[in-house]
Amino acid sequence: MSEPTTWIVLADGARARFLHRQQPGFPLTETEVLQMTLRGHVRRRGWAGEIDEGASHRPLVQPHENRKEAQERHFLCHVAGHINASVADDAVKNLVLIAPLHALGILRAHLSHEASAKITLEIARDITHAKTSDLEKRLSKFGV
Repeated sequence: MSEPTTWIVLADGARARFLHRQQPGFPLTETEVLQMTLRGHVRRRGWAGEIDEGASHRPLVQPHENRKEAQERHFLCHVAGHINASVADDAVKNLVLIAPLHALGILRAHLSHEASAKITLEIARDITHAKTSDLEKRLSKFGV
């Protein structure tokens, strides 16, 4: 495993981008993009596969939410699981989360204790489609 890095995760209810920075001052590198289609599938740079429910026996749609909200929650749980696995593999030194407020809440609720401890910055904004150069400028204001 390579040296732990700072991960920057931009997410909304249907798309997540994973970027990393090896050290302060190094450029951001985009490593993955996950995207949910209308059917609830995830696209990983050309790969399409069903989101695994795992051992959860909870229904996909909760009584208080519509199908779209349920798909967004399910997708964000998948994103949190990806982060948790990477933290467990010791691939993440610091974690920056950038997402709309409701998405941040879902991510936080599904992050492991170890992953939550790695969070150094949260930004409640939907900027998943921002250019990497714009992200560099925005993050430099926070010393990331």
